[in-house]
Amino acid sequence: MNKISKSYLQIFIISTFGMGVLLGALLIVLDPYQILHKSFFYEDRYLPDGRYQNAGYINRLLKNEQCCDTLILGTSHSQNFLPQAATDAFGGKGTLQLTMAGSLPHEQAKLIERAVSVSDSVKRIIIGIHTSYAEQMLSSDRDENKKFFPDTLYDDAPLNDISPILSFDMLGKFSELTTSGKPYERARSWFDEYKTSFGKGDILKKQNPGFTEKNFTSCDCINFPNIDDVLVKTLMVHSNIEFLLFIPPYSTHYYANISQEEFNRLMEMRLHLVGILQNQKNAKLFAFDTVFPETRNLDMYKDLQHYHEDMNTRILEWMADNKGRLTDQNILDQTNALTQKVNAYIQLEKEGI
Repeated sequence: MNKISKSYLQIFIISTFGMGVLLGALLIVLDPYQILHKSFFYEDRYLPDGRYQNAGYINRLLKNEQCCDTLILGTSHSQNFLPQAATDAFGGKGTLQLTMAGSLPHEQAKLIERAVSVSDSVKRIIIGIHTSYAEQMLSSDRDENKKFFPDTLYDDAPLNDISPILSFDMLGKFSELTTSGKPYERARSWFDEYKTSFGKGDILKKQNPGFTEKNFTSCDCINFPNIDDVLVKTLMVHSNIEFLLFIPPYSTHYYANISQEEFNRLMEMRLHLVGILQNQKNAKLFAFDTVFPETRNLDMYKDLQHYHEDMNTRILEWMADNKGRLTDQNILDQTNALTQKVNAYIQLEKEGI
C-alpha cells in the first residue's frame, strides 16, 4: 500500500471514529427518556413506553428530585391512574406512575427493587394483580418477553445506562417526543386516545361465543409461582412499605365469557392471595367486581377488560378508605357473590333483557 493510500485510510478511520463520537454525544444530549439527565429541550414532556421511560422517572424524578412516596405499578388496566388523583386520595409527597402495558410480575419486581434502592421516601406501592399472576409458569421464563425488558437500565451499574441510549432508535424516539410527547400527569394514560371506543356496549355484547353458567368450589390444587416466588418475596423484603394490591374490575361480561377452568383459576388466585396475606401485615388485597355497578355496563369499557378512567379514580378513593378489601372473613362470600352476579348476567342476556 503506497503512502497516499495509507493516508486516505487513516483519514477514513479517524473521520469514521470522529463521526461515531459526535453521534454518540448527540444521542446522550438528546436522551429522549431522560435516563441520564433532565431534558435540555422540554420541561414536562415524556414518552409512553414505560419499560424505558420508567428508568428516566426513577433516575430523575425519584432519585434526584425525591418527588414521591407512592408508586403505582401494573398493566394497561392501571395506566389511567392519574398521579394527582392518587396523591389526592392518599396524601403524601406525590405519586410516581410506573405502569407498563402488558407488564409482567418479574418486571414489576425489578422496578420496585430499583426504585427502593435509590430512594428511602417510598412508603406505599399500589399494584394491579392482573391475570399474569394467575399463570402457572413464571413470567421470567416466558422467552418471548425477555427481549422486551431492558434489564440493564434497572441494575446498579450506571455505565450500563449508556448502552441503550447509543442507538439509532433514540433519534426516532426524540422525534416522537417532539411530536407526541405528553405531560407527566397524563403521559402513561391511554384514555384520551380511546375515548371514542367507550359507549359501544351493544357492540361488545356481541362477543359471546356461548355463555355457560359458572360455579366455583375451592380445590386448593393450583400453583401460583408468580405470587409465591415473585410477589411474596417482594412483600417480605420490603416489610416497611405498605402494599395495596387490587384485582382490576373486569366487566361481568368478561367473566361470563371465559371458560369454567379459567374462572376457577382466577377465583382460586383470590383465595390463595388472601391466605398468604394473613401473614403479611404490610399488604392488603382489594376487589370491586361485586360493588361497582359499572362492571355490568359495557358502555364503561373499551373492550371486555379495560375500563373508564373514572373507575380508576374511584379505585384509588376506595382503597384509601379501606373499602372493597378482601379478607379471610369475607373472601368466600365475595367469590360466591361474583359467581352469582355472573350467572344472573348470563341469564338476563339469554332472555334478551
